[in-house]
Amino acid sequence: MTEPGSGRLRLSNRKYRTHLIVSFLSIAIFAAAALRLWGTELRGLPDLETYIAGLLYASGPIPLIFLIARRVFGSTVGGVAVLMLTLHGFHIYLGQTAPHYVAGVFLSLLASWLLFLLVRTRTCTPWLEAGYIAAVIAGTLVAEFFWLLIVVHLCWTILVLPRRLSLPAGEVLQAGFSNAPRMIQTQMIAVILAAPAISQSVYRAPLRAGQALSEDLLTEYLSFGFLFSKHGLTIPIHHAGELAASFLLAFALALLIAGLRAPKREAPLFALGKPLPLGLAIAAAVTSTAIMLWLTLIAERRTGGMIALTALPLIALGIPVLAATWRRHVIRLPSRSLSFLQERALFLWLMGIVSPLVLIAASCEAVPLAPATLMIFVPYYLILCAAGTVCIFQRRTFRWIIISLIVILFAGSLPSATVKPVTPGSKSDPTRSTPNLQRAD
Repeated sequence: MTEPGSGRLRLSNRKYRTHLIVSFLSIAIFAAAALRLWGTELRGLPDLETYIAGLLYASGPIPLIFLIARRVFGSTVGGVAVLMLTLHGFHIYLGQTAPHYVAGVFLSLLASWLLFLLVRTRTCTPWLEAGYIAAVIAGTLVAEFFWLLIVVHLCWTILVLPRRLSLPAGEVLQAGFSNAPRMIQTQMIAVILAAPAISQSVYRAPLRAGQALSEDLLTEYLSFGFLFSKHGLTIPIHHAGELAASFLLAFALALLIAGLRAPKREAPLFALGKPLPLGLAIAAAVTSTAIMLWLTLIAERRTGGMIALTALPLIALGIPVLAATWRRHVIRLPSRSLSFLQERALFLWLMGIVSPLVLIAASCEAVPLAPATLMIFVPYYLILCAAGTVCIFQRRTFRWIIISLIVILFAGSLPSATVKPVTPGSKSDPTRSTPNLQRAD
């Protein structure tokens, strides 16, 4: 692995890069598990199986964020994103105080990675499809806003998959069920089977609406995903002061803008395969509707609203028809140049920027938000910032200076991860931003 006449390693050697990547990820996974144990009292823990699951959920996002970032921007950006997530103090703290939010992060990345695999397959891969459906269902059970991830997945798939030949208007309905891409049909099954969990999330939503923290939540989210807070109101343990928080926000936004010109990897999308049987979708819709009706009958409140939600599985049957109509009238996004926003990079922007902005903007009029509920979108934002970190300077020396600064900055959030876990629902609990966040069961 050395060049003739020199003692230097050839970094372009594929075998060498593979070994280096595997070693780097192994160290990062071990560090994530060690940081998960840091500051945690081992006596008085719950059952061992629950704690092992917490360790897996804490270390599982490490290889997934690398795989997603590598597929879009390359291995260097993937490595920087891994460092960001491994040293993210708020992510580590949630792993100790609210593990289900970290589980949501893991399931979000897993579903997105499986989506990237499925849109490139040329043949039917039932085991990948089953894994994607399982990840979506599990995610809706542990994360409040996982349904928004499902919407982004579906819209992105409809937008970027290759088009078939145009059909007459009268055949659009038939084409929706028989000729829709198999990936869209798989997502339809996932939405139908996840509908009962979505209805439960709506049922558990707070009764009172409105809060005055949307601007602060936006500032703190854009500061590398709640790495530090602005004034300590929403995340007291990460309070950095007004001046430091402003600098952190400006630094993160500069990296985000620099990531726009990061070179991207382009790959063809296929998602071909034999269509799923219509009977399978109908059976799944009937089963989900029956489960939701049963949940409505045993609900103590909001029975009328939950009855309306029982129509969700039946409405989801129209997703292929909607996709066929959209794909017939709207042209596919081009991706002819590596210098412009491409399909998979567009997915990261929808997940890391657009989705949180929509939730934060709606929080004043709808459900109040807590910082932890937005954690499922943070890894995608970190990937975009990592792309800006690598591409903000062309010279390698300046590039490594910025990467080193990022590592120091994120490592500075680690001491807050050793704070003794608080009692859920208390004033210092980071999963609640206002007293109105209590669930109405």
